Amino acid sequence: MRSYVSMVSGQVSQRANLNPNPNPIPNPNPNPSPNPNQVSQRVNPNPNPNPNPNQVSQLVAEIDNLNALINGIEKEMLKLKQRYEVAVEERNYTGIQLIDRNDELCILYEKCNMQQTVLKSGELEIARREEEIRLLDLQVSELVRRVEVTRRKLPQIPALEQRIITLQSQLDEERALSDQQCAELEAPENSKRWLTLPLALHP
Repeated sequence: MRSYVSMVSGQVSQRANLNPNPNPIPNPNPNPSPNPNQVSQRVNPNPNPNPNPNQVSQLVAEIDNLNALINGIEKEMLKLKQRYEVAVEERNYTGIQLIDRNDELCILYEKCNMQQTVLKSGELEIARREEEIRLLDLQVSELVRRVEVTRRKLPQIPALEQRIITLQSQLDEERALSDQQCAELEAPENSKRWLTLPLALHP
């Protein structure tokens, strides 16, 4: 795109450096307007040295017609020259506009590339957020399940509390019994803490 813009800029600058008032269109008839003698010679290569008045008036009328035709052609050439100058100015203006539009197109391409980069990063961020949402949904589902299980256990709480109290009292009794037995085992005057073993008789 940069090379294309530079190429177009070079071409337009070369065209813009042309003379805004170029040389007029060459005259298809570069010879000047002929004089009556030349016209008479062209019309009648072998003129009569003593022409009659009718021939003279005919030649004069033909000369007038030719002069009118030449004047019309010159006016048409002037109009063509003016149209050519207007076309050259429009061409130069169009070239400048083309350079401006190419610059704007380059800017738009750069903005488009930036927007595409932002869009890709946004899509990646959205995917990451969606994964986080999925994990959070799983955690919420697990918490809802636990809450539901806990709600189902709510009617059993009084019975469980009573069972805890019973087990606590049983534990206290067992601990007291254990302490008592330990004390009895440690007392030396307790005859039940040891047993008499029979003596083995050797032959």
